[in-house]
Amino acid sequence: MDTPFDLMYHNMKLEGQKVLGFGKYYGRTYQDVYMNDRSYCTWCMSLEPMTFSMYDFKTYIEKVRKFT
Repeated sequence: MDTPFDLMYHNMKLEGQKVLGFGKYYGRTYQDVYMNDRSYCTWCMSLEPMTFSMYDFKTYIEKVRKFT
């Protein structure tokens, strides 16, 4: 039986497989961008989201930062 933490971890892994729909990393997964270019993530967090994809990516970054 999975614990709530296990379920949250599994959900975050699934969210990390979403694909960016904007910017220089268009077409790459959230996880790939987060793991390989933290400065880009910091830059994204400083902006108001202009698209749903950007909003969703920012939400992913917030979750990862909160739980890692």
